[in-house]
Formats: sequence, structure tokens, C-alpha cells
Amino acid sequence: MEDDCFQRRRAEGVIKMTNTVPDNEQHRLNLISEHSASVSKFTYFLMSASGAGLGFAITQVNPSEASWAMSMLFLAMMFWCVSFFAGIRNRLLSHGIVEKAVEAEEAKLSNNPNASSLCQSLKAQANLLGDKTLIWSMCQVIAFLFGAISLALWRLWEVLDEFSK
Repeated sequence: MEDDCFQRRRAEGVIKMTNTVPDNEQHRLNLISEHSASVSKFTYFLMSASGAGLGFAITQVNPSEASWAMSMLFLAMMFWCVSFFAGIRNRLLSHGIVEKAVEAEEAKLSNNPNASSLCQSLKAQANLLGDKTLIWSMCQVIAFLFGAISLALWRLWEVLDEFSK
């Protein structure tokens, strides 16, 4: 028996059911799809936040007022560049995982006698890509946070310099 939330989401078209796939398998596929979409949105959010932070930091650079405090601002810019790059790598590897899954499905549907070993090989490759995706995802989050901390330290340093004058 389905719960009310599931029925409501199915009625809204969020969860689509087909007659060719059993309900429990379709539910599993929908959960995977929703999870992938939410991870993708989070990655793009961090990429846009890193880009915005980088843009803000660039506007704060004033060559006529160069000081040691600026080093924290440049450090923040570096971290945000790393975060953005990690987000790009994450998305590229995620697409690679989907490609491996499609190849595995095509191998299952083919009449190739080696389909089973090919599927196992593709699954191993997808697992390796999944591990790399996780590493890049963690790198993206950590670099973003270090960039924010560096920006806060830069601002604190600037404020303390103002008070010491």
C-alpha cells in the first residue's frame, strides 16, 4: 500500500509510472533519479556561489591599497577557483557514470555471449567513477568553505587594521 505523499507526488507527475516496469523497480529508479537531480542542483549551487564569491572578491581588490590583508582575499579567490573546478570535474564524472550505465543496459539487451562479463566490467568502471565523483564533491565543498573563511578573515583583518590606526 502506497503512502499519501507517494500517491500525491504520482498524481502531480513528479513520480511517473509505466506499465512496462514493476512498481517497486520504477520506484527505485525514481528515487535514484531524484537523488541524482538533487546532487546535481547542489553542485551547481556551489559552483554559482563560488563564482559569485570570486566576482565579489575581484571587486574588492584595490591595487593602491595593497597590504598583507589582501593575501587572505587572494587566498579566498584561489579556494573559490578550486571549488568551481571541482564542481566541473564532479559533473563530468557524473555524466561518465550515466554513460557507463547506458552501456551496461545496452550490453544486457544485446545477444552478446560476453554481456555478463562486459556488464561487470562497466559496473566496476562506474564504481571507480563514483568514488572519484565523491572525492571531487568533497573537494568542492571544502574549498568553498575555506574560501568563505578566508574572506571572513580578510574582512576581520581589515577591520582590525582600521581600529589600530
